[in-house]
This record gives sequence, C-alpha cells and structure tokens, in this order.
Amino acid sequence: MPVQSGMPVPAAAEDALAELVCRAAALAAASGGNLLECFAAVPDPRDARGVRHCLPCVLALCTAAVLCGNTAIEDVTAWVHRAPQDVLAAARARRNALGIRVAPHPDTVVRILAGLGAQPLADHAGAYLARRALPGPVAYPVAAPGWLSRSWTPRSTSAPGSPTPARSPSSSGTSPAPSGSGNTSAG
Repeated sequence: MPVQSGMPVPAAAEDALAELVCRAAALAAASGGNLLECFAAVPDPRDARGVRHCLPCVLALCTAAVLCGNTAIEDVTAWVHRAPQDVLAAARARRNALGIRVAPHPDTVVRILAGLGAQPLADHAGAYLARRALPGPVAYPVAAPGWLSRSWTPRSTSAPGSPTPARSPSSSGTSPAPSGSGNTSAG
C-alpha cells in the first residue's frame, strides 16, 4: 500500500510541480543526466534543523517522476516514495542504519514544493538552462578561397603617388623603437 501525503496539498505545491513539469525534459537534457547539479543553486526553504534529504535530491527525484509521466502531485509523491534503489542512489538519497537508501516521505516532497513556489523554481531552472545553452552552429569555411592562400603583404600607408620610404640595409627589416618609449641607451 503506497504512502499518501497526510497533509492537504497547498496551491503553491501544485504550481511548483506544474513548473517542474514544463521544464523537466529540458532540464534533463541540459544536465546530461546530472539533475543534482541542476538543482544545486536552488536555496532550500526549510530550516536546517531536521533536514534528512538534501534539496537537490528531492527535486531530482521529483523531476525523474515527472519524466516517467507523473504530473499530479499525488502520483509524483507516490513515485518518489517507491523509487528503486538505483534511482535513490543516483539522487544521493540518504541511507538508513542498514545502509539502504531511503526515499523522502510524501509530506517532505509537498512541503518542499510548497516552500519553493513556482516562480523561484522557474527562475533557477531558467538560469540553469541559460548557463547551459550553447550558441547555435557557426559555419566556418572548410577551405580558404585561393585569394586567402596567396602571400599577403600590407600596403604602404603613405599617400597615393608619393614614393615609399626606402629601408636602410642596417635595419634588416626591424622597425626602430617608437619615440618616448623609455628605451634610451646612453653609451
């Protein structure tokens, strides 16, 4: 018999879950399967005392439930509660005294979703997706046209029709240091 949440489901939890439903596939694709990284920056609305499951773990399990087709809060909490051990291990769920992974209680899931609310969850999910978004494909030519492969020499900066300055043989192609550069060599 699955464990149901004993508390009434607030509208904020329903809204947060709806936001997660909208973004679950994009988050899973952008994270490359690492949903914990995706939810690492989301601030935990709970008091630090008594926290048994980290927030990224609970949100990753909720996202996995949504990706399995559960969109109602009751279905998500039931799926999270009976998640297999390998899924709980991937989400880094806590272990009990026997070393068995323990799923978050349905009340915990509802309290977290209600405490987060839809807008902060959407903001953090959108920011994560924006950071992970790659720019579109850039087309680079495979081979350079013939005119690019020829040797290129800069044109003279002198006015047209004026003679180009001759180089002295002693300079051997190096340019003198610009004036005022502090390079003075007093003999």
